[in-house]
Amino acid sequence: MGKVCKKHAEHPVTIYSQCIGCELERMTDELRNAKETSKTWQAEAVVQKKQVDKLMAALLTIYQESTDEGARDCAADALKQLGITGI
Repeated sequence: MGKVCKKHAEHPVTIYSQCIGCELERMTDELRNAKETSKTWQAEAVVQKKQVDKLMAALLTIYQESTDEGARDCAADALKQLGITGI
């Protein structure tokens, strides 16, 4: 086992495991899992962004091309709720 620095000699770190090596491996595994989870969430966010973009495009088409005033009003309201203003 290596030497402990002055800071940690004065204020030892409390760990959950008796073995610092096991504790480091556990923490490394947790970090790896967190990174994988983050990648999954990022991939899902990309898919959701594409779906929102398609929805916004469809609503804009309805707003611009529909002859039904009720449909246009609904599309305009939905676009405003999505943060699209000035239409």
